[in-house]
Amino acid sequence: MNLTLLDDADVKVVYDSQGVKREVLISYEKYKEMLAFIERYAYFYSQDVQERLQKSDEDLQAGRYIRVEAAEVDKALGWLNECIGASFNRKGMSTSSSTWEGTRL
Repeated sequence: MNLTLLDDADVKVVYDSQGVKREVLISYEKYKEMLAFIERYAYFYSQDVQERLQKSDEDLQAGRYIRVEAAEVDKALGWLNECIGASFNRKGMSTSSSTWEGTRL
């Protein structure tokens, strides 16, 4: 598995006459891959998501979750929809961070 976005074969470094690095060139395809990677993971570091993750941790610590077995997943989804629906109806937008044990929703 490749854990880096770029390796030596992907990059061309351009030096000036004094041997100082002046430019780094990569292919447009590599640029698009890097941009997609950044966009995909930047979401998790947004303030909104970080606040919801913090709230989820607080909910777990306070015992605000339900335990569900795989056979009861419909029950859990119903519970989640009720929580979200109540939050939408009450505030006009969802701020609920309902969680299952060990899993953020």
